[in-house]
Amino acid sequence: MTLGGQIKYYRCLKGMTQEELGKEVGMTKWGIRHVENDEMRLVNLPLLDKLVACLEIENKINYEDNYIEFIKNNPADKIRSYRIKKNITMYQLSELLNTAYSTVKKWENGTCVISRKCYERLMELFNED
Repeated sequence: MTLGGQIKYYRCLKGMTQEELGKEVGMTKWGIRHVENDEMRLVNLPLLDKLVACLEIENKINYEDNYIEFIKNNPADKIRSYRIKKNITMYQLSELLNTAYSTVKKWENGTCVISRKCYERLMELFNED
């Protein structure tokens, strides 16, 4: 089951509506709907932590999603290490990923979360080795 599916399952098990859960974590019901349908372009880790805590599922949730595991485990270092290993600049990496240089810089500074789409392109580069 996807992460969003798990959130929905445990919300329903707890007898909460999307609107009620949204109010608890500072979101609208539409935001909760996007989470539950795995439609979030970027994963908001603090929000995810709030949802898990609110639903009291810390020991039940399954994060078997390589993208989420990647962004939860110091992606800045992994991106920087790859770039150094390949001896390429942030600018060159941005060109390989078809994204802005400033975005790659933010990833490496830890001030921006990599999107799932860019993560998938990055994994293709990682796996070329």
